[in-house]
Amino acid sequence: MACSDTSDLPVEKEAASTLYVIDQNEARKIPPLFLISVNTLRSQSGLNDLDYSASLNAAAFTHALDMSLQNRPWHFGSDRSSPYFRVKRAGYQGALLGENISESFETPINVIKSWTVDESTRANLLDPDADQLGVGWKQDPDGRIWWVVLVGSSNKQSLAPENQPSELTEEAVAIPNSNG
Repeated sequence: MACSDTSDLPVEKEAASTLYVIDQNEARKIPPLFLISVNTLRSQSGLNDLDYSASLNAAAFTHALDMSLQNRPWHFGSDRSSPYFRVKRAGYQGALLGENISESFETPINVIKSWTVDESTRANLLDPDADQLGVGWKQDPDGRIWWVVLVGSSNKQSLAPENQPSELTEEAVAIPNSNG
C-alpha cells in the first residue's frame, strides 16, 4: 500500500475562521463525498471501490450520536457495545474490518486526510478485503462533529464473538483494525 499522496482527493477551500455547519443540504453531500474520496484513495493503491451499506451506515450514525452523548471519542458504546456488536445489531451480515472515529470541527475532506496520515486508520480505509463502507456523524450545537466510518466485507463472516462481554476487559478491548 504505497500511496501517501492524497493530493488527488477533492479539497474544500474554506476560511480558517468559518465554522463548518452540516445543514440538510450539506448532509446530502457528505455520503457521496466520503465514498468518492475513499474510492479515489483506494484506486491510487490499485484496490477495488467500496459500496455503501445501509446497515453499516446505521451503525455508524448510532455510534456517532452515542459518542456525542458520552462527550468522548472511543470505540465502545455507552451500553459497552463493541463495534462488532453494533454492526451485528444494525443487521450487517458481513464482517466488520475496521472502524475509524474522530471528534473535530473539520470538514469531511479534512477528516479523511487526517485518517490517511495515520498508519492504522489508513489501513482500515485501504483494507484489500473491504467492499463496503458506512459513514455517520453527529454535529453538536457548538459545531463539534463526531465522525464514524465503518469498513466491512460482505463476502466474509463476522469475526464478532457470539456474546457481548459484560464489562470492558483487556480481551474485550483488543479489536484488530479499529483505530481512531
